[in-house]
Amino acid sequence: SPGFATRATGVVAGLRLSTRPEEVLQASLEAIAYRFELIHRLLEPHMAAGARVIASGGALIGSPYWLQVMADVLQRPVTVCAEPEATSRGVAVLALRALCVWQRLDAVPAALGATYHPDAERGKIYSAALERQATLYDQLDQSLITEARWMVQQLERRDGTGETDALVIASIREHSAYYP
Repeated sequence: SPGFATRATGVVAGLRLSTRPEEVLQASLEAIAYRFELIHRLLEPHMAAGARVIASGGALIGSPYWLQVMADVLQRPVTVCAEPEATSRGVAVLALRALCVWQRLDAVPAALGATYHPDAERGKIYSAALERQATLYDQLDQSLITEARWMVQQLERRDGTGETDALVIASIREHSAYYP
């Protein structure tokens, strides 16, 4: 996922006492859709004209609501893959193409199901929410950089001459994605 910080911690922002569990679930599904949108932005310049978004995976295709959220966030139609083992089929298709058994990846089209069409108004709302999430993500990333620097400073103030302190400082500097 673009910009994914593997050592980042999670955060749920905006909770109130009145927040219901289904709202937390909705926010989780939307957050995943936002990450797909970031991937889509990177892939879009390389996509063929008329390329379609085909959805697979039990969780996604088992939720018409989530499929609609995906279409609204991506602002593209999302079509369900009706193949029972879509990932296995995809691997087989790539292997057959690599072996020159098939000349094209679409030589035998996959079975498709329902298509979910984007709603432009919801798309605008999701676009603004994605920008808010990106800002929050950047703030979290910056707070982790600040925390890593603080940890190094605290260890150095202790004198940093102990073997354990020196190893911790070196490790933070060398391996932390948050220590520039």
